[in-house]
Amino acid sequence: MPPARPWRLPLSLEEGGVSLPRPANLPYAVDFRVAAGAAAARWDFPLSRRPGDDLPSTLHDGSQLFALTNDAPMEMPGADRAGGPAG
Repeated sequence: MPPARPWRLPLSLEEGGVSLPRPANLPYAVDFRVAAGAAAARWDFPLSRRPGDDLPSTLHDGSQLFALTNDAPMEMPGADRAGGPAG
C-alpha cells in the first residue's frame, strides 16, 4: 500500500469476537465484536496508530468496510492482495 493512499477493505464477517493480530509492520493489534443490530458498518483510520475510542467497538454483521490510510512514510507490502484503493 503506497504512502498516503486510502485503501478500502470490504469484509463480510458473522457475529462474534474478532482479533486482528499485530502484523510485523504495524505497532498494534485490534479487537472488536460483530453483532446483529449494531449501528456501525465502517471504520476509517490511519494505519500509523491504533484506532481510537471514537471508533465503535462493535460492527454490524454481514457487510463491513475498513477504510484505511497508510500515513507512514513507507509502502506497506501485501495490501494489494486484500482490498482495493479508495476511489
